[in-house]
Amino acid sequence: MVVAVYPYPLALLAIFHNDWTVGDVHCQLCGFIMGLSVIGSIFNITAIAINCYCYICHSLHYNCLFSTRNTCCYLGITWLLTAMATSVKPKMDNYNKQSLNSMQGPVPDFRGNDGSLASVLKTLLFFTVMMITLPIGLYFTSKSYIFEASGYSSNDSYFYAAIVAVIAVHVVLALFVYVAWNEGSGSHQTREGKQD
Repeated sequence: MVVAVYPYPLALLAIFHNDWTVGDVHCQLCGFIMGLSVIGSIFNITAIAINCYCYICHSLHYNCLFSTRNTCCYLGITWLLTAMATSVKPKMDNYNKQSLNSMQGPVPDFRGNDGSLASVLKTLLFFTVMMITLPIGLYFTSKSYIFEASGYSSNDSYFYAAIVAVIAVHVVLALFVYVAWNEGSGSHQTREGKQD
């Protein structure tokens, strides 16, 4: 809710003006709040998944593991880890935008030679197929050939195969973000080059 009230309107303002106009303090605060939101969401979803796993697979001990007091402690730990992960600031003071842009090599373009609708649809189709097939395939493959073959029980092999599938989803999403980021920066550099 906080993200929708404070950082998003300022980000939209920056998009409309094509520049950040509200100052450095608001820029850093918006970045911190959005980072806190993303990392907090990831940690909370992980906590929910662990809770569901314990409820389903260890139902006899669930009430002991997740009493009201323990649940409050788990939530506190989750948000403490979120705050710690968000507050880590990389040392970027010695770099400026020009030197960072010059360090990047050319981005390989597997989509085609232009930013046409066809190339965008090819990219979306590729990552959609990867998002569906890779996690499902890795789930069943790792369950059958890695975990059950290693002697894990059926419940444990389901759990560990699900972890492999979730990691695969995140890898595909990270690759999509990387390609989209480089595609966006490449088209931005092309527009700047045409304006000069």
